[in-house]
Amino acid sequence: MVSKINAISLFGLDGFKVEVEVDIHLGLPAFHIIGLPDKALQEATFRVSSAIKNSGFKMPTGKILVNLAPADLVKTGTGFDFAIAIGILNASKQISGNFNDSVFWGELSLDGTAKNMCGALVIAQVARNLKFKNLFLPKINAREAGNLAGIDIKPVKSLSQMALHYKGIEILSNPVNMCEDNHENITNYNLGTDDISNIKGQFIAKRALEIAASGSHNLLMSGSPGAGKTMLSKAFATILPRLNFEDSLEVTKIHSIAGLLQRETPMIKNSPFRSPHHTSSKIAIIGGGVNLKPGEITLAHKGVLFLDEMNQFSTDTLESLRQPLEDKTVSLVRIKGSVIYPADFILIAAINPCKCGYYMDEKHPCICSPKDLINYKKKISGPILDRIDIKIHIKSSGSILMENKMNGETSSVIKARVERCREYQNQRSQSLFGKNIANAILTQGQLLKTTALDTKIKSIIERAIDKYYLSSRGIIRILRTARTIADMEGKETIDINHITESLSYRFSEGE
Repeated sequence: MVSKINAISLFGLDGFKVEVEVDIHLGLPAFHIIGLPDKALQEATFRVSSAIKNSGFKMPTGKILVNLAPADLVKTGTGFDFAIAIGILNASKQISGNFNDSVFWGELSLDGTAKNMCGALVIAQVARNLKFKNLFLPKINAREAGNLAGIDIKPVKSLSQMALHYKGIEILSNPVNMCEDNHENITNYNLGTDDISNIKGQFIAKRALEIAASGSHNLLMSGSPGAGKTMLSKAFATILPRLNFEDSLEVTKIHSIAGLLQRETPMIKNSPFRSPHHTSSKIAIIGGGVNLKPGEITLAHKGVLFLDEMNQFSTDTLESLRQPLEDKTVSLVRIKGSVIYPADFILIAAINPCKCGYYMDEKHPCICSPKDLINYKKKISGPILDRIDIKIHIKSSGSILMENKMNGETSSVIKARVERCREYQNQRSQSLFGKNIANAILTQGQLLKTTALDTKIKSIIERAIDKYYLSSRGIIRILRTARTIADMEGKETIDINHITESLSYRFSEGE
């Protein structure tokens, strides 16, 4: 008897159906898995054999052949244990039932209990898209998979419990669905703890942060050590708007695949804040490796990628950011295949102005030679700098810490303004283009549709082109930032003040 059980193999943020075929026939005891399994999947022979015996069932004697169809696609991971075990029990007539409308996904321990897995939300989405009715998976992953409506989630503690379900002795119930209706009650995740009101002074920097948050603009901060660049960057997370349900679902899928989703937070609703160390490898930042895992730029999707000491990252790593910064996606191509991950993040970068850190500092003399200054600036290429909308130089304000003055607005007050500005943008882009588009990613054609430029503004831009040798990309980015500043004031058109402020952020002090 040949048993056929449905499973799903993950690939990137998607997956494909796999039919697990199990055939048992007479012969010397043997257990083979074919159909291009990886090493972890090949070892399922040992896990499944022990799990079946330790769950009170009999491991069939004879030759067991498991085929994973389609046989020409590589299958990875340990999520096939459930399907293989059920297939063997069904083929050996120890259980029976209708398996056609169900998907089985999960890893088994040697005693038959179900183990925690990565990617449950993606599995649930693929199963729903394939029109399956039920998804059997480890109970520990049930809340995460329950974020998705449209498929019945069957939480499983062990192989024996799953078998009792098909015997009609212990029917598995569905978990409470955590879909869109309960989005408001989900625990916060990765929310910054440094309220922006805790930072005294730095009003220009705070203004720049609000503009960056309002339009999703990239920002570079330069300043002496201790000026407050890192603190401002961490506070930036507290003024970002909450994710809507669609974005929240996408971010949750990414963190689920990466194995970073916390059990207490099965749904991420706040923008991620990722801060990799400058010694991180290119693969860690961009993604890739043997199994094409998402990197930091994808984990920062719909959130912030903070590069502290940006010019200490390797040149190769920084240059690999060019395409993601422009396209908001990253395409990883390897021998095993290719995958496209989303990478729509806000880049917040912090650098010192020179090697000693005190170039242009009013109180500390700079000891760098002219050659040192040139070599230090060369660490970040022009094309990368051209993709950063806002650049500011931060001056140290240590003396302000001793003054008994108000710190300014709290993060919640600024966040409310940012959310209003984002809503204003969304309404306009929905009306003009049929979808939500942040100002920072407006194309040239879309940008010109949102506002008209009068003669005075064109004249200012032309003078800036002659003075600063602006590229076409640079001009567009200046207009995008000006568009955001106008939106913050609730104005439909860009005026001279918006353009001049945008230009002041484009060229930081010392450039």
